[in-house]
Amino acid sequence: GHSAGAGLLSTVGILLTIILTRRGLRRRLLITGWVLLGLVIGVDRIILGVHYISDVVAGLCLGVAVTIAVDPRR
Repeated sequence: GHSAGAGLLSTVGILLTIILTRRGLRRRLLITGWVLLGLVIGVDRIILGVHYISDVVAGLCLGVAVTIAVDPRR
């Protein structure tokens, strides 16, 4: 759950950053921050010993896939 939420949060943050900011250093820094946030949450779950690496990777992928698969035009 935490990894899927982290993937979802990061992806939504990246998409909003792309929509709301112009190209340049600010956009790159924000996108890097969103990616790092998702990865830090995943690594935290592994370090705490509550999930296996495969669970974290699958959760992050699921969160990204769900965000991308949802089409708001429907």
